[in-house]
Amino acid sequence: MSEELKLAIFEKIQILLEKNIDKNFIEDLKTKKGNTQNPERIYIQKIKDIFDENDITYEEASSQQSKDFRNINKTGLNLECKKTDSLTIYFNDTCPNKDINYCIIFTGNK
Repeated sequence: MSEELKLAIFEKIQILLEKNIDKNFIEDLKTKKGNTQNPERIYIQKIKDIFDENDITYEEASSQQSKDFRNINKTGLNLECKKTDSLTIYFNDTCPNKDINYCIIFTGNK
């Protein structure tokens, strides 16, 4: 698929996420007692709901795999979502990749 189409879909997703995820939701995602998995499940589900409500198709990665959402709208667009409570983003087992678009949720300073 064309890079222009992928970019257009990514920009649409960005607008939908900004419109449907508010400050209180983001603040509630802060890591508590070292549990990073629980907030991840919450924001992934929220994004899935937004995609489903807006007829955005995707293939979902299984737990702990890169690219949380794959082949969005059958264009080859991949989206990896990361949450950080600081200005540091951890990629754990995978390095940033030019074939993946990223959604970074920053819960830090108000």
